[in-house]
Amino acid sequence: MDRRQFSKTMIGAGIGAPLIGTGPLLASDEGDRGDDSSQPAFGRIRLQLLSATIVLTWLILLSSRGPLGLNLRRQMPQYPASRLNARRIPLLGGNFREPIVSRFAGATLLGNVFLLNQMLIVVPLTLALLDIQRVILTHRNLEYAPKGSPRPVRLQQQITPAMFNTADAVGTAFQRDRELLVLVRPSIIKAEDL
Repeated sequence: MDRRQFSKTMIGAGIGAPLIGTGPLLASDEGDRGDDSSQPAFGRIRLQLLSATIVLTWLILLSSRGPLGLNLRRQMPQYPASRLNARRIPLLGGNFREPIVSRFAGATLLGNVFLLNQMLIVVPLTLALLDIQRVILTHRNLEYAPKGSPRPVRLQQQITPAMFNTADAVGTAFQRDRELLVLVRPSIIKAEDL
């Protein structure tokens, strides 16, 4: 084998070798990623209540300074809510996300969550001034982390806590420091256990 033929063979092997191990990378993402990660990494919040699927558009938080809103009409990170707490691993633990269950340590009950059209409405027990910088929402076995924080919004129709006196809540809201934790039933996390 001469030098040119040997070089062509080696270059061909170098280019072709990475293609051998890329089968799952080139296949579709549906059903190829294992049990716990079979959910998409990004997506919209879809509530599955009874036989209906509702795609949320807004999270509205009632407060003493008026309604605060967070737009939910864009893709957002999704995480499995049942993952283990890997933050205690020396040297590597800081690279992992805190599990939703451990976020409730020290969290206080804020109020109830209601569904109005495609909006989640958080009705606090008291309309005290809230300073929320981050929102985490859990439904079924997924945790959603929308970007941004609730900002003052103007609504076409006024929403008051009295509107929900006879309505059934779809979830519960908690606050830890400047973080709003929203549990929408059904969820693998039970508000009664907290």
